[in-house]
Amino acid sequence: MSKNQEYCWFKKLGADIATYLPNNEIDAFRIVGGKYYVSRKIEETDRKLVFQKWYFLEFLVDGEINLLTIQHSIRFFIEKENKGLVELVDETKNLKNRGGMSYSVKNNKYIGYLKLYMSEAPELSPRIEKMDYLNQRDLVKLSVDYHNAVCNKYECINYTKNLPNVKYMLEVLSGMTRYNSFYSPQIGVLVHIGCPFINENLFVKTGFIYSERPYYLRQIYNIGSNPDLTQHEYRIKLPFSLQYVFGKKHFKPTIAFGLPAGIPITSVQGGFIYSVTNRFEISCSGSIDGLFHTVYYSAEETFNNKLGHSLNFGLMYQIK
Repeated sequence: MSKNQEYCWFKKLGADIATYLPNNEIDAFRIVGGKYYVSRKIEETDRKLVFQKWYFLEFLVDGEINLLTIQHSIRFFIEKENKGLVELVDETKNLKNRGGMSYSVKNNKYIGYLKLYMSEAPELSPRIEKMDYLNQRDLVKLSVDYHNAVCNKYECINYTKNLPNVKYMLEVLSGMTRYNSFYSPQIGVLVHIGCPFINENLFVKTGFIYSERPYYLRQIYNIGSNPDLTQHEYRIKLPFSLQYVFGKKHFKPTIAFGLPAGIPITSVQGGFIYSVTNRFEISCSGSIDGLFHTVYYSAEETFNNKLGHSLNFGLMYQIK
């Protein structure tokens, strides 16, 4: 699924990944045990031009009132028989009065639409009027409560109750680090844990890496002595980072931020993941380490060089 839900990708057995558009190619689809999408045409505005555009809207609640969304844009829509589909607008505009003072005007048009579409359940009006802003949790609960108040013929379907599957990837990596005045090899095993409740493309990475430890730690642990700075000293590290994976096709750029050495040395990492099969992937990445220490202290006091960095290559396998 594209970020703005304008199209989706499917891969048939024995075929390449193909792109599909809403309405004229797919009316609806559902991820097994996960999200459900339907084709809907909504009104868009570009400057003064108003036009209709098709999207795959995510179905949140299916009942007497349907609740749908474009998740990444935080746009919500309600749909009711004989009333059609309408977007719930929540905007704040900054205006200036004649005296040059600026003030904000909040557009609460969504309150009017909700009260109109749920007029058969007037007991919900106080709750609607207290909604200071649009959010999925309150809208889902409100839609379910409205259905239960006006309909006893069938149960509504709350698709948000279907928890998305958490994806686990096991990575065996090898590479080189330059924390000190020389390059040192490193090897490790990492697990990538998906965070679908926050974002389907967000992962937590942790595990262990066996590598040279930064020079400044040797200074701390050898107070009052003169350690040999050219001597290699390998230790097991427990890294932790957050990684975002862009796209869902074979070639996926990545960016990560965290603690690569398992100690307070921050790192920004960039690279890519290439999908060989549905479960087997190859990763390649490079990182700039110790940004905090580089900004606030001398880099050479931390790493015994101008800037610590690392290069890694990994083989990844999806665990069932």
